[in-house]
Amino acid sequence: PVELGGGIRSLGDVERWLAVGVERVIIGTIALTQPEIVDEAVSKFGADRIVVGIDGRNGKVAIRGWEEQTEAGVLELALKMRDLGVRRIIYTDVHRDGELIGPNFDSTDELAREADIKVIASGGFSDVAHFEALQALQNPNIEGAIVGTAIYEGKIKLQQLTKRFRSEKV
Repeated sequence: PVELGGGIRSLGDVERWLAVGVERVIIGTIALTQPEIVDEAVSKFGADRIVVGIDGRNGKVAIRGWEEQTEAGVLELALKMRDLGVRRIIYTDVHRDGELIGPNFDSTDELAREADIKVIASGGFSDVAHFEALQALQNPNIEGAIVGTAIYEGKIKLQQLTKRFRSEKV
């Protein structure tokens, strides 16, 4: 299955990507600026096909590729999305993304608990120990993790992760 995000600006964009076989579309900026599109997308395509990406900096939502800092709270947006029927979000602490220092475990855990929504953690994963620490939180709402830079730079092998966590929820 393929998930796709970035540049999703309309319900038509969502529909086009789903029509060509994308399993889930990740909506970012418009979740904050045009939540009615998220509402329509969830209603039309189902909550399992729509994921909201929330990028945070110091507890506030960053949008437009992290270029614009808002005053909207990360938790506030997550709660609003949950109320619109969204079932999962991808949460990235932008201070950690690509830095290979580990994700913001505290913020991720708190967001998953307080918003009572499935969270896919993102940003900073570079070692198997980071995934083990995420798992050790034992938060049933933390559904998974995204790793990118560490794989590109050879710091971690995807095979390591799949072997270690194949049958376990991370």
